Amino acid sequence: MLVEILIHLLLTSILILIIANQIKGIEVDSWWAALCGAAALGVINVILFPVVAFITLPFTILTLGLFLFIIHACMFKFSAAIVSGFRVNGFVPALYGSILLTLFNLLVSVFI
Repeated sequence: MLVEILIHLLLTSILILIIANQIKGIEVDSWWAALCGAAALGVINVILFPVVAFITLPFTILTLGLFLFIIHACMFKFSAAIVSGFRVNGFVPALYGSILLTLFNLLVSVFI
């Protein structure tokens, strides 16, 4: 179980580095910043995401689930805000980054 979490953390940090190279507005200074960003994103998604998703459930239902993209982008931007060396400049890069990270994580989880 712990080994799976560590592998997922390393893969997510690699994906964050790839996304930072592809999307203008997302910057990662080092491997360590990407690893800390992946850890922060994981903790935020475990603790904060369920609370925010529950509170915004009426908006999510009203938009047929599309509001979840906004929540994920906010979580991505918030994780960048608390980790030094990991920056997201604007909401649109955060939205693109969170969508790409979700798709890449889905693709990686299929093969692992």
